[in-house]
Amino acid sequence: MMSSTFILRFPSAPQHIAGPALVPSRKPSKFRRYRYSRGIIPGVEFRDYARESDDRLDLLTGALLIARDAHPGLDIAEQRARLDELARPLQKHGLSRMPPSVQARLLSDYLYVVCGFRGAKNDYYDPRNSFLNDVLDRKTGIPITLAVVYIEVARRLGVDALGVGFPGHFLV
Repeated sequence: MMSSTFILRFPSAPQHIAGPALVPSRKPSKFRRYRYSRGIIPGVEFRDYARESDDRLDLLTGALLIARDAHPGLDIAEQRARLDELARPLQKHGLSRMPPSVQARLLSDYLYVVCGFRGAKNDYYDPRNSFLNDVLDRKTGIPITLAVVYIEVARRLGVDALGVGFPGHFLV
């Protein structure tokens, strides 16, 4: 296997992000592409949305509907725009053309080192850790809400990322 080094510079980063660049896998992607809704019909509740067939569900829409239950005035379009802005600094780097291991490393370093997202340690069961808008505000969440941020930023960059539930864990 050949390797080289890549370096990305971010003005707000405490240090440069660097790591090995690996030869891309020749295996075809088995990730299923989901349709992503750009809007949410006013008055749709999460419990009604969750009854839809899996192929009609959208991760971000579901997460925002859950947050809207706790925050009735939540501006859904604004939350989507916040994720767009979060992804914007990486768009010029062409992550979608990089090997999957490099995509994962760069996206993780960007979100968790540069942007400061982190897991909830002091109060894991704080309800704010479960609402996407609060996670974006506080940059603190539980594994599943941090995974939603990761998956949605990845999607905006053309990178395939899916969440997988394990006993006692949630992985991307």
